[in-house]
Amino acid sequence: MSGLTRRGVLAAGGGTLAITVLGAGARAAVAVPAGGGSARPLPLSAVRLRPSDYATAVEVNRQYLHRLSPDRLLHNFRKYAGLEPKAEIYGGWESDTIAGHTLGHYLSALVLTWQQTGDAEMRR
Repeated sequence: MSGLTRRGVLAAGGGTLAITVLGAGARAAVAVPAGGGSARPLPLSAVRLRPSDYATAVEVNRQYLHRLSPDRLLHNFRKYAGLEPKAEIYGGWESDTIAGHTLGHYLSALVLTWQQTGDAEMRR
C-alpha cells in the first residue's frame, strides 16, 4: 500500500482521511476518522469506479435492468391485489414455483445501480 501504515493513518490529524486500497486491479475507499476510531464504509453514491472490468460489469448490469419490464415483474402482485395486470408475466420461475421472487432482486438491483451510477431512471 505504498508506505501507508495503520499507525500513520491513526496518527494523522485534522478531519477525515479517505484511504484508497489497491489490490488485484480494484480500488476501494474507506473513511477513517482522524485521531483514531473505526473505519466505516463510504456510501455507494460517494464512490465512482474508474474504467475497469468492474466498471464494465456495472454498466452491463445497468443496461440489462433497463431492458426488464416492471409491469411484467408486477404481474402477480397486481393479480393477487385484485387489479388487472398491465403485461404478461415473465416465464420460468416467475410463472411457476417462486413467482414474485425476482421482483425483490430487481428492486435491490435498481437501488444499488442508482447509488453506483446516479442513473435517475433506476430511482424512478
